[in-house]
Amino acid sequence: MILSKSRDFDLKIHKLITDYIYEKYLLKEKNIVEFGCGTGLNLISLSKLNKEANLFGLDWSKSSQKIFKLLGKKFPKLHGYSFDYFNPKFDKKIKLGKKDWSCLTVTSLEQVGNNFKKFIKFLKQNNPNLIINIEPINELMSEEKILDYLSIKFSKNRNYLDNYYNHLKNLEKKKVIKIIEVKKSYFGSLFINGYSIIVWKFLKYD
Repeated sequence: MILSKSRDFDLKIHKLITDYIYEKYLLKEKNIVEFGCGTGLNLISLSKLNKEANLFGLDWSKSSQKIFKLLGKKFPKLHGYSFDYFNPKFDKKIKLGKKDWSCLTVTSLEQVGNNFKKFIKFLKQNNPNLIINIEPINELMSEEKILDYLSIKFSKNRNYLDNYYNHLKNLEKKKVIKIIEVKKSYFGSLFINGYSIIVWKFLKYD
């Protein structure tokens, strides 16, 4: 454990992790959706690396959509829309074809606990090219390591994302999806290791 002198240390590590993902997977994508986009911080960073992509920020919060209206004046390829993980559907204004878009979640899917199957079904119905999750993944932690153990306990206490990776592995065994990359970040806040990476895609669509 370390105590950083920089107040923005967590944010800087967050950016390193997301930039790694952007550069490896998203530089050539033409349409990118972030589910649970919040203030749009991640998509603004992405827009500087992929200047051609249409970027869609989806969030349940009305405040997020108001922020995106303001951001759109400076970043015309940024678009904000409403989205609910528990009742997932695209706004009618969003027109995306089969496999002509990719998506990511960054510490937002964690909020659904173990109620993620509706979201996966929604993705399967809408045919993304690639799905990227940067989230706390309990299955990558070891209860024999004290910091991992504390991360798991905190995650379960907060009812964060649980059994998601196991579910993806089961889908992979059934040849529904292919898992492309899994990486434990080995970085977290005082309470949780929150930035593990899973990259995957569907092999079968509805």
